[in-house]
Amino acid sequence: MKAASFFYANFRMQCDFFYFCSHKMKHMQKIYILSVLILFSLSSCLVTKKKYDAMNELKQKKIDSLEYVIDKTLFDYKNSKKQNEELQRKNESRIDSLIAETGKLSRDTSKLSSSLAEAIKEYQEKQRILKETEERLDKKSKLIERLTAKQEMKAREIDSLQNSLQGTEERLDKKSKLIERLTAEQEMKAREIDSLQNSLKEKQERLVMLENMINKNKKEVEKLKNTINEALKSFDNSELNVYLKDGKVYVAMEEKLLFKTGSSAIDKRGKEAIKKLGKILEKNIDTEILIEGHTDNVGSDSYNWKLSTERALSVVHILRENTKIKPERITASGRGMHKPVADNASDAGKQKNRRIDIVLIPKLDLLYKIMNE
Repeated sequence: MKAASFFYANFRMQCDFFYFCSHKMKHMQKIYILSVLILFSLSSCLVTKKKYDAMNELKQKKIDSLEYVIDKTLFDYKNSKKQNEELQRKNESRIDSLIAETGKLSRDTSKLSSSLAEAIKEYQEKQRILKETEERLDKKSKLIERLTAKQEMKAREIDSLQNSLQGTEERLDKKSKLIERLTAEQEMKAREIDSLQNSLKEKQERLVMLENMINKNKKEVEKLKNTINEALKSFDNSELNVYLKDGKVYVAMEEKLLFKTGSSAIDKRGKEAIKKLGKILEKNIDTEILIEGHTDNVGSDSYNWKLSTERALSVVHILRENTKIKPERITASGRGMHKPVADNASDAGKQKNRRIDIVLIPKLDLLYKIMNE
């Protein structure tokens, strides 16, 4: 009812507004026409009679045209007003009809709402009963599933226990055999350990013996070096040098002590030094004697090989003629210019390279024998 009343009131306001606008438009048209007439009247005072007639004719045409427009507008307005009044009567009749239908629909809606509320209430009650029934069924289904799962798990446990029991018996049998095998292996390992311990003890004893022999050899070599230094202390360090290297005693004699340049004949002072050294080596029978001749890089390679070898042999001859050293203890070799101790680019370097090295090597036959054993 309220909606219909509102619709009707709104429609009436629209019609009144249209009527007001039309009435206002009519007055505005009259004012416009009057303004045009006044304008033309004022302008006529300023022109000639010919122009005035032409303008008057044009003004009359415009007035006729405006009157036609005004008459047509009034005619259209009257027709429109008549149509609006007819439409208003129809709308009022339709609004009354709609108001009646709306009242009926409101009553029917109220009845339907009441019926719908009862139906919803009944539906909700049935839904609640259905939900409770489903919940009970769900609980029973889950209980059945749990019982079934437990039963299956028990069955698997029984199968597993049976398999485990069988496997345990098999493993026990294997372990028994393994224990027997391990016992036999342990006995064999014990015998091997006893053997290894005995072998280790023997090796430790040999190692102690080797260490003692090495230490003794070091002391003897050091003693030999000191003895040689003492015997040859009358000679200058620039002529000969005694030192230890790799467990060997080196007696390095330079050329100026032994030879003239390009010669293999030993000078008197050189012979004196070799004889003193020979007397010491004669008493130290546990050393091998290696005599090496060396040259600088002056001259051809073959010449230096020959010269270094001849010089080494000259030293051997003096030792053999003046001592009782057994010849099997002596080895002579020529190294030529291929084992320098200084740079041959300078005269001082060349002088150091022209030398005789007498290398005293301790006999280590017993030591090697123990190591090989």
